[in-house]
Amino acid sequence: CCLSLTAALILTACSSGGGGVAADIGAGLADALTAPLDHKDKSLQSLTLDQSVRKNEKLKLAAQGAEKTYGNGDSLNTGKLKNDKVSRFDFIRQIEVDGQLITLESGEFQIYKQDHSAVVALQIEKINNPDKIDSLINQRSFLVSGLGGEHTAFNQLPDGKAEYHGKAFSSDDAGGKLTYTIDFAAKQGHGKIEHLKTPEQNVELAAAELKADEKHHAVILGDTRYGSEEKGTYHLALFGDRAQEIAGRATVDKGKGSRQIGIAGKQ
Repeated sequence: CCLSLTAALILTACSSGGGGVAADIGAGLADALTAPLDHKDKSLQSLTLDQSVRKNEKLKLAAQGAEKTYGNGDSLNTGKLKNDKVSRFDFIRQIEVDGQLITLESGEFQIYKQDHSAVVALQIEKINNPDKIDSLINQRSFLVSGLGGEHTAFNQLPDGKAEYHGKAFSSDDAGGKLTYTIDFAAKQGHGKIEHLKTPEQNVELAAAELKADEKHHAVILGDTRYGSEEKGTYHLALFGDRAQEIAGRATVDKGKGSRQIGIAGKQ
């Protein structure tokens, strides 16, 4: 039941089918770090952290008084996390050099989970000080670092059209809405992001081709537009045996850099 999608952060996900602030999540955050895997849990049960934790690295997650350190290939128990919410953990990523643990970066590790898929993002607050290796400096960035779930095979797409509704979230803003329509006969999709606080992040997801990636998974790669101006790109993967869900990321160019947005929705 395990599948993965190559990204900056590779996640492998298992499922049984089937924006909030910390107070909205309940005990699930601590349970994700301390409870054993429970196959009675509905929806996505686990994510295996692969390249997010490279060899010699450690990823420490903490929430609600619980903490756990993950190494390369360890699994995060997502079965206890609420669906359709952004679950948030404090994170520290470290590497061991000559017997000394050096912190590479710290901030907030975010997961938006659905029944068949999940989007992971890192709100990085501090990074290693290049001038003083055992200290950190403030430098904020937001990275949509991976997707995981039960991918939809391109040769098993349903007929007709489907409309998806869900979440768009970016740095300090989990209030965005995603609307996306896929025409399976025409092999094409388009949509929009709304209600993010930064106006130019509320972009159109321009019409783009639904196609197979190198693993024969159904994906869509297209452009983001603000007004008539091309602003960046978006990437969506389809999830579930009947393409019940979509998840991915959008980028919006701004000045010398670009802003990333996590996006996910369901029929």
